[in-house]
Amino acid sequence: MTATIRFEWSEIKVFDAFARANGERLDSQVAALALIIPSAMVRGAIRVLFKLKAPGHPYRVVHERDAALEYIAPYLSELSPRAAANG
Repeated sequence: MTATIRFEWSEIKVFDAFARANGERLDSQVAALALIIPSAMVRGAIRVLFKLKAPGHPYRVVHERDAALEYIAPYLSELSPRAAANG
């Protein structure tokens, strides 16, 4: 079973403000980002947003956890080969 969290507009505005204020720091500290979004419509919307203003680090928008883990694995092994092996 998958849990779904729906964000209120006020929460989205807080996330946006945080990203705008901390974008450079996030880009320098995030190795890669995988967003797991089950809804095809929402995945499409996020992809459009990232085309307009992409993060400064690698990212992928996927539909399920295994795809996210597959995408993130090489970045984890670059950061810590031991951590990736213990996954």
